[in-house]
Order: sequence, then structure tokens, then C-alpha cells
Amino acid sequence: RHMSLEASITALTQQAGLLMDLPQQVNATAQAQIAAIGAAYQARLETLVTSFHVDQVVGLDTNAGTVEAPLRSITKALELTPRGGRCTVFLKTDYTISGYSLVIDGKSLVIGSGIGGKPNLYFERYVSAGGVYRGTRSFQISSGGHVTLQNLTINVPLLDANFSGQFLYNEGLFNASSDWAPVAVTIALCAVVIPATPFCRLFADTAHTYDLTWYGNTLPGAITSILGQVSSAQTNTAGVAAAGLAWIRTNLANI
Repeated sequence: RHMSLEASITALTQQAGLLMDLPQQVNATAQAQIAAIGAAYQARLETLVTSFHVDQVVGLDTNAGTVEAPLRSITKALELTPRGGRCTVFLKTDYTISGYSLVIDGKSLVIGSGIGGKPNLYFERYVSAGGVYRGTRSFQISSGGHVTLQNLTINVPLLDANFSGQFLYNEGLFNASSDWAPVAVTIALCAVVIPATPFCRLFADTAHTYDLTWYGNTLPGAITSILGQVSSAQTNTAGVAAAGLAWIRTNLANI
């Protein structure tokens, strides 16, 4: 049985109408997908920027990290920040890096004051069980990590007779870890207390590239200048031109 001419025309008209609606349907679907991708991207961005309050005296690492419920450790704050993210920590009390060094792997860590003053940042010294190694708990930076310290009192550990004659490990306060990416450090508006015979410099070696931004800091200790204090490889207190050192990039003319 053949379809009548009128029925054929009706069917073709309906198909034409569907085809005419197709671009609008495709556009609506595309817009919905774009909106979903944008929302997912925005949600991801929000997870990349974290901030926590830390109180090493009364805080708990099971807390939310708010002013009222601070974390206990910077380590936990870093754990809660994904790779590629920026973690800002507000110290409510003095803080000692102890037990283990702080590992900043592919993240940006900013440590500042949450109390209005300049809380103390201390670095624990240690001797290995066999008494062979001496060292300090420090910042271990890898995979393009970046550390910023601002509005703190940074207490450089002292080298005394109890530590002399032993092999030095983790000599710098900021050390490269596991790869050859530059070690980026910013120290701003801090009081840096450097004893007359410092236990360690800011940086440990010349095998890695170090990026140092130094801005608005004071030196209230026995040392009145940072010259000779930046690296274990450069101890000349008269300073040398930073531009002539291939392993460091800095805004300082001399180190």
C-alpha cells in the first residue's frame, strides 16, 4: 500500500521541522556541558587555594583549621592542600618545625602571623641515633614548590660545641628535595635572628638553583647583615655580587 501524497508531505514536513530544531538542541546541550565544565573548574580552583589557622599549643589536626578550631601542625595544612595549590597558614602561637622536616612538594606554602605580632619560627636540631649525623628540621622543597615567610621572627639555629665534629645533614633552612626544580623562597617583613656562629645558612648547596626574594626584613641578632649568611658556599661577610653566582637568583645585589 503506497502512502498518499498528502501523508508523504506531512511526514517530510515533520522531519524538516525536527532538522530545523536540531541546531537549537545541539546548542542547548553544548551550553549545558560548558556550564557543567565551568562549575567543575571553579570548584577545582577553590580547592587549590586553602587557608588554615595553626596553634601548636592547643590546636588539633582533627579540627577544621578555623580561628576558633585551629590545626596543630603545618604538616596537616599541607596535607589538606592539593598539588599545584597554595596553602596559607596563620600562626596563632610560636611554632617549632620538629619531628620531621616540612615537605613542600609541588605546592606553594605561605606562613604568616595570625596574632598581629611576629610569632617565632624555630627549627629543631637533632643528632642521629648513632651520633653520626647532626642536622635541623627544615623546609624540603621539590617539584616547583615555593615557600613564603612573612611577619615572623625566624630563629636560625645555633651551632655549638655539642654539634661540632659531626657530619652535617640538611644544612640549609631551605633545601632542595628529590629533583632539580628551582627552590623558591620569599622572606618578607620578618625579624631574622642570626647568631654569631650560625648552625645553618638559608640554603645548603650550589648544586641546585635557588630563587630568593628578600624584602623589608630586620636582623636583630648579633649579625647586622645577611652578607655571608645566604649559603654555606658563600661565607664572606664582606659579600659577593649575586649576579656572578650561577646557582642563585635574587633581588639582592650582594650576598
